[in-house]
Amino acid sequence: NTSAYDSPEVSQFGCEGPNNCFSWDFKLAYLGLLFVFVVLNHLFTKLVLLGVVAEKLRKMQRKDDRTLYRAPIVTSDSDDSSSDAEDSDISDATEGELLPSQREVRRSAS
Repeated sequence: NTSAYDSPEVSQFGCEGPNNCFSWDFKLAYLGLLFVFVVLNHLFTKLVLLGVVAEKLRKMQRKDDRTLYRAPIVTSDSDDSSSDAEDSDISDATEGELLPSQREVRRSAS
């Protein structure tokens, strides 16, 4: 048994059908609000997470990585009195002496 759409069993207190008591103005206001949030979410993702802000953060991180993770250079003709390897810029290191992040920095720089 199904009830008619405007039956008191289905539509009470001025509602149009079951669980449908909101006015059209209210529904349109919420639709507009949903649209605004979707647009803001897309802008945030595009500009911040994938865009200019993330680019600047990645550049700063690469710069910090270069100074923090300098690969030591061990040469075979080094003086015996100095047993510690000296730190060097990544441009002086061979590919095998670099960390993966340093290799990426070198590739992006060239």
